Amino acid sequence: MSAESYILVGTAVSRSPSPVMMNRAFKALGLPASYRAESIEAGGLADFFSRCKRTRIAGVSVTMPFKTEIIPLLDVLDERAREVGAVNTVKRGVKSYSGFNTDVDGILKPLRALGKPRKLTRGAVIGAGGAARAFVGAMHRLGCREVAVVARNPPRARRVLGELGQRFPDMTLSVFGIERREIHRLGEIDILFNAAPIGGNGAEIPKELFALLKGGPVVFDAVYDPVETELMREARRLRCPTVPGHEMLLSQGLAAFEIWTGMKGPEEIMREALLDALGVGLR
Repeated sequence: MSAESYILVGTAVSRSPSPVMMNRAFKALGLPASYRAESIEAGGLADFFSRCKRTRIAGVSVTMPFKTEIIPLLDVLDERAREVGAVNTVKRGVKSYSGFNTDVDGILKPLRALGKPRKLTRGAVIGAGGAARAFVGAMHRLGCREVAVVARNPPRARRVLGELGQRFPDMTLSVFGIERREIHRLGEIDILFNAAPIGGNGAEIPKELFALLKGGPVVFDAVYDPVETELMREARRLRCPTVPGHEMLLSQGLAAFEIWTGMKGPEEIMREALLDALGVGLR
């Protein structure tokens, strides 16, 4: 059996823990495969993907800011990718490349493991990129019919929601700015999802956003480095149910592993590898 190669691509992925997680999973199951990260500049995706095709790369993980840009380069999209308009997993076929969205799984699985501390009828998401799109799709599957996007660039967020509104016509989607008066206008919510890079790698989170924690919503932070973000600390201080970002990274990775190999990934081995790579060890 020849070795298969997989690549994570984004503009800043050199510190990603995903290669450690995936390579340990391949090794645990005795699969001749390797996974590495490659950072490329904005605008370089088409050239990168052409190279992937020439070298017969078996699969690609796609992260910021390419989750929507990759779509026109693919031959086939799965249902979830079509719904949310974003792809984070690509698989090589015999004569084609298919796009999938496992971010939706990455959100749903940890939330279902958390149980239902409260009915999720009204949600809010910080940011309007690919992960925010996945959050809207995940909320739709959980029966949440109202989602607000809190964004620094409301016009861009409205364009994204205009597209999602066509795919989820039974949902009420709205946009709020990040200013304090906008946050207070939004009111109490049942779940808050941080789909923006704020709070990670030295990017401070605007303190105005802490007003969204009023009422004790479930707080899910997609940022995984650091493992305990400032948003997570504040949420726990206020006794909000929380889901850390590494659980989303693990769950979407498990879904991608199965898409690529047809095998269930070794979940606990992957979790341990992920936390090792993040420098915290298994808790």
